[in-house]
Amino acid sequence: DRARWGRSDEVTERNQALLRDILESVARLDPAREPAAARAGDFYASCMDEDAIERAGLRPVAPLLSQIDVAASKADLARVAGALRRDGVDVFFTLAIVPALGDATRTVAEVDQGGLSLPDRGYYTRQDPRSVETRTRLASHVATMLELGGTPRKRAQTDAAQVVIVETALAEGHLDSVARRDPASRDHLVGLEALRALAPAFDTSAYLEATGLGPLEAVNVASPGALRA
Repeated sequence: DRARWGRSDEVTERNQALLRDILESVARLDPAREPAAARAGDFYASCMDEDAIERAGLRPVAPLLSQIDVAASKADLARVAGALRRDGVDVFFTLAIVPALGDATRTVAEVDQGGLSLPDRGYYTRQDPRSVETRTRLASHVATMLELGGTPRKRAQTDAAQVVIVETALAEGHLDSVARRDPASRDHLVGLEALRALAPAFDTSAYLEATGLGPLEAVNVASPGALRA
């Protein structure tokens, strides 16, 4: 079932099997479990309990969906994007704490390109028949997901088409995979005023406050074109 197989794949498979064994062993209820093991085991058990997941339906994500539903302005959108990032969901772009490219002894906040469902920029910009078909199938998939989330079919199809338009606009500002191989192309440490100037239509202050990161002096913008887009 693989296009290639080598020693690194063998090691990865072995590690995955070991991790599964560890998680299954700590997922069993046992008062003697260490606190950290109990947290990991309970989390794993909850993820594997498909019956409970099906019964819960959309209830676990209802608070996140309601935040999106009540967003009525660009400022609201920035705050919702920041709140979603706090819960591990990147919107429009990614935000992470990473080692500084020029000095691995310190960490920086980094904004990078993101917001795409397909793997990279080329899937949105190429005009060959296969790429066009892929984008058509993406719209169909998004419509299905929205419908499963409770959106009426006709509205889901309209919204899905808008999703593809937005993602395409974002992709056009992305660095391609070749450009990203050069670390210098991803090293742009800027202050918060410069960050705001890159995206004047997006309330970066509201976004950063909503993430809960706390005050920042500077941010590395790994893909300025993506932030402008």
